[in-house]
Formats: sequence, structure tokens, C-alpha cells
Amino acid sequence: MLSCPTTDDLFRARIDQMIDLRHPLAVLASRMPWQEIEAGVAHRFVRKAHENVAMPDLDLFGEKPPSVTIDVRSSENRS
Repeated sequence: MLSCPTTDDLFRARIDQMIDLRHPLAVLASRMPWQEIEAGVAHRFVRKAHENVAMPDLDLFGEKPPSVTIDVRSSENRS
């Protein structure tokens, strides 16, 4: 009988079992100085605020819609 590696999901292989670490691109990726590369280009990806220009409120799905305030008091209580 064949022995199968233990996974959390019976029908999915673990990613470390799917990648051949001897492949030239995997070897190259393991030798790249990723921290130095990230430090060298990080300044180009920083969002910069411009003077007198409001920055949009961003969340996971893009800009947040403007908040709306609704007055729910009855008309007789309003002054």
C-alpha cells in the first residue's frame, strides 16, 4: 500500500510537496536578497499625501463611500 502524506484536506497536496526545490527558479528564489530588494523599492510604493489635497479613505474594497447622517427624531421634537 502507498503511504500518503498527512494534509489538513484529504484532496489537496501541501504546497511544499508541489514545488520542486531543485528547479532552477526555486533555487534562484532562495538565493535572492529579498530584504535588500524590498528596502530598495519600498519608497516607490508609499502613498504620499499632497499638500491641501484630501486623501481618500481606503479599505479592502477601495474607497469608502461618504458617511451619511440621518436624523430620526420626529418632526415635532425638532426646533
